[in-house]
Amino acid sequence: MKLAILAIHMSERNDSVCNDVAYHYKILSSQSEEMNSVRIFSDNYDPRAFPDIPVESASAFHELLKQDPYITVLFHYCDSRTPFDEFLRKKCRRVIVRWHNATPPWFTFGLQNQSAVHALLGYENIIDFINCGHVSFWPNSEFTYDQLIALGATPERCHTVYPASRYLNLPVPLQTTLASAKAESIDSNTIDLLFVSRVVAHKGHINAIAVADRVQELTDAQVRLHIVGKGLDDPNPFSLRLRKVIKDAKAEIIVHGLVSDDVLINLYQTSDVFICLSEHEGFGLPVFEAMRYRLPVVAWATTAFRELLVKHPFAFPNFDLDLFASAINALAMPGVKSRLLEIQYAILQTYSAEIIETQVRDALAAQDYIWPQLTPADLERPAIRYLPRVACAIDTARKSLYNRCPQGFDNSLVFDSHINITSLYDIKMFRNYLLQDKELVNALTMQVDKPSITFDPTEFSMRKGVYSASIAADIPSLPSCSIAATHLIFGPYVQMPVGYYRAIMHVRITNESVRNVRLEIDIISGNKQLTSRVFALSQGTHDINEPVTFELSGEAPMVEIRLGALEPFKGNIVFSGATLIQTNTKKRHLSVSEANAISHAFWRVGLFSKRFPKRLGKVVVRQLSAARKRSGLALQLQFIFRARKTKKLRFFSP
Repeated sequence: MKLAILAIHMSERNDSVCNDVAYHYKILSSQSEEMNSVRIFSDNYDPRAFPDIPVESASAFHELLKQDPYITVLFHYCDSRTPFDEFLRKKCRRVIVRWHNATPPWFTFGLQNQSAVHALLGYENIIDFINCGHVSFWPNSEFTYDQLIALGATPERCHTVYPASRYLNLPVPLQTTLASAKAESIDSNTIDLLFVSRVVAHKGHINAIAVADRVQELTDAQVRLHIVGKGLDDPNPFSLRLRKVIKDAKAEIIVHGLVSDDVLINLYQTSDVFICLSEHEGFGLPVFEAMRYRLPVVAWATTAFRELLVKHPFAFPNFDLDLFASAINALAMPGVKSRLLEIQYAILQTYSAEIIETQVRDALAAQDYIWPQLTPADLERPAIRYLPRVACAIDTARKSLYNRCPQGFDNSLVFDSHINITSLYDIKMFRNYLLQDKELVNALTMQVDKPSITFDPTEFSMRKGVYSASIAADIPSLPSCSIAATHLIFGPYVQMPVGYYRAIMHVRITNESVRNVRLEIDIISGNKQLTSRVFALSQGTHDINEPVTFELSGEAPMVEIRLGALEPFKGNIVFSGATLIQTNTKKRHLSVSEANAISHAFWRVGLFSKRFPKRLGKVVVRQLSAARKRSGLALQLQFIFRARKTKKLRFFSP
């Protein structure tokens, strides 16, 4: 079998996806008699990160597959859209999607909107891959496997392969070595908690701080929480909120940021407890790394951990701050820690290099041999497992259906997952839908010539040196910093109706460099630049409010507005938001029946929008079609894809 391993980037040594890509290349190429039968390609490669991996360019990948479309492609994928998607779906014949990220978008909407949009696009992209019969999947856990099934994939196309930790092949440290490391840093009056994760809203940083504060209330010892991971300094609402929580914490919070392997291993060896209170994990490598270094773990056993840590006594299925804190406190009792470490060692036997290699070989072999396949979990339930003839009859019929329709059932069906407990996120989403519904109907009944919508800075991603106006108002004197030549403001990733528009970015730019600096405002839709405006600013402070005009075409096109520096400079930027004005539409007053039709449509789809964003879009478009045609208001469609958060809306005639 010829294999092409494809990655979006291979440029970060600490990135878990990059390490998984490298691990797959090493084990698969070592099994091959000819080195050239396994090749690896990436759109972005830094040889300093992986000097021992012969990564080839994306253009070389396209050329190879054009020559032989039946080469098996192992595509390592996280979220969003990528430049390879359509090529893999339309030009390749044997594709495996290794899915790394299944984080739902509602965790980050309103806090880290770029992450939310990427997640939303990622789910839509996965559904598009599911609808291609030549694509199979390698989920990173049984939980992600269940997620694929919930999105419409058949079990025969999904094969679980655990992710590879970069510490997987390092020798397991001896207990005496770890005891010595802890003895050197021991402080009998200090409890050191360790939390490892990049700064993303769903990872549980604020939860971890709350637990640290609760432990502080239970003990006379000084509690220190060590936070490892990048992203705390990012200028988004969640990072801002997290910095405030850290400042107000009762426990001592030590932020390490992104650290080297040596520093992280030392923290694993010298901390007292590892805590993981993430709201959503596809696998959760840091938990297994902590157990590998014999560090007691206290975790919230949600998502993938519900299965992976099912035998862990300190992995609790329900979120309970008092329970987490009490478990940490209990480790000081005689015999508790030693017994917990014994259990953790047993759990570690379910995650090893040998197990991952076996999973990879079996999953790869399934590309050529449909039989035998694992029995679906629904046919292994005791209620049917003890009726072998019945189970065999059902399984035989299933396989017959799969041979005729490998992509699964009708993709217009929308259904819930098998675990459908209502969460606080659901309640918040429903409330926002009701508020948005009311605002939408009010807006659509206003008589104005040129509708517009203003996007708040929180709906954009911002780089270092950019401050939202609300934050800048609280700072007497904004600090000056070195601003890189890159995109500085980008968003809001909203889908708008076709038509002609003017976009206005409301920014105040201070250039403290002696020379003029060139900046660019451009509009992106469907990975294409629709328009661009380049301007030069001299030394001083400048208000930028000039419009950029563009045309949107296609089906529900997504808009990205960007401000970028074409060369580095010293200074700062204050961002107050952006306004889109539709210039080719006239609105008229809606009748009561038309307004009710819109309201009813939004209420009906709101109840199941959370889990199936793409299918939601299709359903909404169908349900609003009649009202849209009658009213002639293209503006209606801009609300369809903006789930959960009520937007600031205003209409005026310029």
